[in-house]
Amino acid sequence: MYYKLIDKEKETLVDIPKKAINGQDISPAYPFAYFKNYSNLKSMERNDIAWGKPTDDFMFRQNDVGIEGTEYWQKHMYGYAMVADDIFVNIHLSKVGCSTTDSTEMVNILNSLKLVK
Repeated sequence: MYYKLIDKEKETLVDIPKKAINGQDISPAYPFAYFKNYSNLKSMERNDIAWGKPTDDFMFRQNDVGIEGTEYWQKHMYGYAMVADDIFVNIHLSKVGCSTTDSTEMVNILNSLKLVK
């Protein structure tokens, strides 16, 4: 998913944090923070793990999403990038009944992502 920021969003989600942390103009840290904090599934996410650095092309996270008291659990993995000073990218993979092998393959898919500049 590509997300084009309007001017007010760019100011709030990129310019203000960039100034506060003396950050880069373009960094995956900005979409990472936005999508992590405003996830529609946030209340159901468990075992959240993140990797990648703000200086990389992508930052990543994974978690398990489930409904408490049920056997329903789903693995979610995300890759976040910023391809311009006003465009966020959110790549999402998910699987119900995710095995360790499935999880490893999903991580490998995310880790293979590269931005072509």
